[in-house]
Amino acid sequence: MQDRRFYRAQRTLSPLRLVLTLMLGLAVAQAEPPTPEDVARLQGAIVALQQQPLTDGERQRIMGELNALTAGAPDSEPGLSATYLLGRLRQLNGEAEEPAEFLTLIRAHPQHPLAQLARVKLIMRRLYAVAGAPPAARLEAAEALGAEITLPALQGDFHLVMGDAYIFFGDQREAALRHLAAAERLGIPSSATRGTVLVQIGELARLTGDGALARQSYRTFLDNYPRDIRQQIVRDRLAEVEARR
Repeated sequence: MQDRRFYRAQRTLSPLRLVLTLMLGLAVAQAEPPTPEDVARLQGAIVALQQQPLTDGERQRIMGELNALTAGAPDSEPGLSATYLLGRLRQLNGEAEEPAEFLTLIRAHPQHPLAQLARVKLIMRRLYAVAGAPPAARLEAAEALGAEITLPALQGDFHLVMGDAYIFFGDQREAALRHLAAAERLGIPSSATRGTVLVQIGELARLTGDGALARQSYRTFLDNYPRDIRQQIVRDRLAEVEARR
């Protein structure tokens, strides 16, 4: 069940890839210019994090480096990146479902890509928390938190997460279709994921009576995935929708 709920999170912008992208200067304008020493320390921590598995001692050393960066230059790009990585490490290690570092980024730098990525991670945790609010309240809160995401790649991730959640929580087809169609319009970098989403859109549109969208999605899938094992099923579905015209 855990894998089904969280599989989409690994698709597009991994935290380490995004941090590395920021360090190459492709992010928003920095509030505070970094020093070469801080850049090197962050890069060293990122490289070390990719050497799995980490020993307890190595993990503590990396956490110390990241904490030093957040304390010394919290509003520089290395400081913001370190803040995100600290929060994500605490989340992954079960120390905090909603790390204070994520909340700090969201409050102080809401438009920063890492603050928006933190929103996506919080949305996923809140949607599928073991204990918490009823499903309707979880979905409503997730919609509100996601409304502030403006980075297109992360908007796409948000819509995919929500599409899956609306199916999971009561098979709410119209809402799921709305989100999955939005993700497809934004563009889905993973070819395999896009293929699955196109089939999902076609099925949801067919079941909710949107024949035009179903035909469009089915045809796009057939054109772009000629060797996919779902080809015949999708052809049969398309013929069924065409017969209703």
